[in-house]
Amino acid sequence: GHGLGVKPKMIILKRYDNAPNWQIYHFAMGATKLLEFTSAAEQTKSGCWNNTEPTSSVFTVGTESDTNGSGGTIVAYCFADVLGYQKIGRYTGTGNAGGGKFIYTGFKPKFLLGKRNDGSGQTWFIIDSDRQEYNNRGNVVYPDNANSEGTSYNINFHSNGIVWNVNGS
Repeated sequence: GHGLGVKPKMIILKRYDNAPNWQIYHFAMGATKLLEFTSAAEQTKSGCWNNTEPTSSVFTVGTESDTNGSGGTIVAYCFADVLGYQKIGRYTGTGNAGGGKFIYTGFKPKFLLGKRNDGSGQTWFIIDSDRQEYNNRGNVVYPDNANSEGTSYNINFHSNGIVWNVNGS
């Protein structure tokens, strides 16, 4: 049971009695795929989520040792949209830095966690409004590696969404 009362759109799960990677379910990929907090692309592993979509009350794990190892100690963080507070989604880029892809959230974001899921070698990134309080936010941290803070992004947080001004993968 996850206790959300609605179907989770994202689950971040970690077995912490040994050293596997975080296992990440995202509704846009479905229950046969997952991401990890690595630079790897999405993977097909139906054994992690037992090829079963979460419901409004439970999520299912399969036989994969990273999500359901015998005697394993596991923590899971489950996320769903919360009107005016939190939005989990997916977008398709344009490849045009000058175009400014708008992503509607319905509120002014303070924190953005993202990753390109279809290419190997793509790192996770976090952009927030506390470390850089003005738009053209470029300060970024990478939760899946030891790199120092970067400045290669150009993201604007608006009252109802994000303008994505990044040209690159």
